[in-house]
Amino acid sequence: LCLGDGPDASGMPLTRNCSCRGSSGFAHLSCIIRYAEIDGRNSFQSTGNIGAAFQECPNCKQEFQNDLRYHLERARVSFIEKEFSNDHMVHLRALIHRMRVLDVKSDVDKAEGDQICFKMVSIIDEMKGHPSMQRDWKSGGFMKMEAVVLYVVGLFHMNIGSE
Repeated sequence: LCLGDGPDASGMPLTRNCSCRGSSGFAHLSCIIRYAEIDGRNSFQSTGNIGAAFQECPNCKQEFQNDLRYHLERARVSFIEKEFSNDHMVHLRALIHRMRVLDVKSDVDKAEGDQICFKMVSIIDEMKGHPSMQRDWKSGGFMKMEAVVLYVVGLFHMNIGSE
């Protein structure tokens, strides 16, 4: 992922939030994001999904933790919105992952969560209104995704204490 040993070009230090040990466990956030984007494009071409590179270490396979996870989930959403925004299911999955790492005690994260909730419900409404998706709504995973989105939205609002 990263062969540097000091701060990256933006001054960000090396980070570690997985089970790797030794020097292989350290990388710059920017290097991890670049790797995840490349891996995501390759995975999407072969499987129709972006894979796990934004979520887990490619070496030890442990999910990233703490601040690194928080920043990678933001990068995942940005990547999807830039490159795969027309794939509603991939977009919704990225937004759901982002919601899982938001801190409901942070006003900034609450505001971001509200925006994501609105965006997810809007995507579901768009999918339901699209003629080619309507006929497949009940037979495919679309209805399940709607249930997951509504659960995530409800859980978020319960956790922040709103109605």
